[in-house]
Amino acid sequence: QIDIMDDGIGRILQTLEENNLLDDTLILFLSDNGGCAEFLKEDGDEGTFPECYGDLPCGDGTRTKVGNDPSRIPGGRDTFMSYDLPWANASNTPFRLFKSWVHEGGIATPFILHWPNGTSQHTVGTIHHQPWIMLDIAATIYDVCGVPYPTSTPNGPISPLEGRSFASVCHENDSQ
Repeated sequence: QIDIMDDGIGRILQTLEENNLLDDTLILFLSDNGGCAEFLKEDGDEGTFPECYGDLPCGDGTRTKVGNDPSRIPGGRDTFMSYDLPWANASNTPFRLFKSWVHEGGIATPFILHWPNGTSQHTVGTIHHQPWIMLDIAATIYDVCGVPYPTSTPNGPISPLEGRSFASVCHENDSQ
């Protein structure tokens, strides 16, 4: 699945480059907030959460097999496996611990912003340590596009935009 995602992202970037749009396009990349240390038994212990996902049909009719059966190769769409504490910890490197903990590995997410023509030269390649939340992404996109957030639709008012724009980091040298 990661390979398919990588190929798709590569095609998009290649198309942007071929059309001389890559350096003017704001690209935001972030990952999930880390590995999960939930452990499934070898047989999946059917009938308990999260093992209740067992035997679900895939699109082609194959059934999902839940559990950490060492004879099965993980990663296919017909598998539902876990990787336990050591790999969950390794997945979050350089952060400490994993999901369900309030250490960096449970709450922090690596985030990359690429926008060569939208950032000041002195901010290129810098690392920023400000805390942001997912809600800040929408606020940032509205900000850099210079469009106001709508207050209503034809069906009535909508909730106000939450979050704060972090576009200023593209122009300020507040990195560490």
